[in-house]
Amino acid sequence: MTDTEGAAFGTAVASVFLFLVMSADALAQPIPLNAKAIWAHESRVVLAATDSLAVEEGYVLSFLSRKKTVATAVVSAVYDGLAVATLASGSLKRVKKLQDLRIMAERPPVRPLPSLRVGYPSSNRPNLIFTCEPMTIRAPLRAGAYRMEPSGGRSYRLVRDSAIPAQSPWPDTLLIRLFDEAADEEIALERGDLDVAVFWPGELSSHMRENPQWRDYLRGTRSRGVLAALTTSDRDPGSTSIPRDSSAVASLNEEVFRGDLQPWSPPFGRAQFPETVWTVRSHVARRFEVDRSCPGWQALELSLNRGRSGVPDEWSTSRLTYLDAPIDSPDSLSSASAEYVRRSALPSAIREGAEGRVKFLFAIRCPVVCPRKLRAYVGALGADAFVDVPDCRPARREP
Repeated sequence: MTDTEGAAFGTAVASVFLFLVMSADALAQPIPLNAKAIWAHESRVVLAATDSLAVEEGYVLSFLSRKKTVATAVVSAVYDGLAVATLASGSLKRVKKLQDLRIMAERPPVRPLPSLRVGYPSSNRPNLIFTCEPMTIRAPLRAGAYRMEPSGGRSYRLVRDSAIPAQSPWPDTLLIRLFDEAADEEIALERGDLDVAVFWPGELSSHMRENPQWRDYLRGTRSRGVLAALTTSDRDPGSTSIPRDSSAVASLNEEVFRGDLQPWSPPFGRAQFPETVWTVRSHVARRFEVDRSCPGWQALELSLNRGRSGVPDEWSTSRLTYLDAPIDSPDSLSSASAEYVRRSALPSAIREGAEGRVKFLFAIRCPVVCPRKLRAYVGALGADAFVDVPDCRPARREP
């Protein structure tokens, strides 16, 4: 990394840190709610919004007439665009036009739970992009914060060390259970045997994604792993293969992974595939090849090459692969790119300068599903922390 790149990286990281600090502080403050009170009787009030309500059960609402707070309430239930709240102070009896009230919402203080039951894919359940074998369970928080007690081949009990001060409201005990089948994990969640369930990208069923009880699920991005492509010149001066064919890449995320993957936009730089080029198509015949180390390479290639005719040569082939490297480390990503090129069987003409043509497409983002009543708590802990618990170091195979 050059001095200029290093300075830019430092500035970007500082900006991100400042944004996170400001965001965390903002979450603790009341914020305007884009909703209207439409009905009130005794201690109950009903709110409606044109979009989905940005509140969960337990949120504290303040009703303002002009600048005066006339009542406060606690959200007791949330439905499609509607919320029911119970008055905690004041009254709305004398308010003539409920729709004229301004409503402020405040997230309640998050307190640690005694325990939390979390489900994960087992090492026998690879995703389409990489294997997770061998898999190790990595406790959230800093090293030593949790003591791990294996309780069977598919279960782990993590107990917090009371001597280490709590920096966030993680539970005293984490009960982790591994599942060989995504369907079994969904059943356990619906049956109430799990509090939180983490799924690989694209795994979550249509039933769970569309069910009002589960569909507003969280997503967490893993700190390691990038789906990348080795691009080649398409003989059109000044162009590169993936941006001119990026509609296929965008369709791959929507059709195969149901939008779960995170389009690449790292904290240390500009996204290499801005939205303005995602729908641009190339007139040059192009073929995508997916690294055979990806468990779902056949499904990925089928999606990427759909509707493409002809037999393109080496210069019009884009090669997709998974790079196992920290997503916030430019040096590690560069090293992983160089290692991939070194191991690849590429013609010498294409190999020259190939490390600079490795483009990052997606980070690995996973659904984190829990009941509505736990969503604010899980969100406060951070969905990213949940998806990083399985530590996966994919077995290396030759591309």
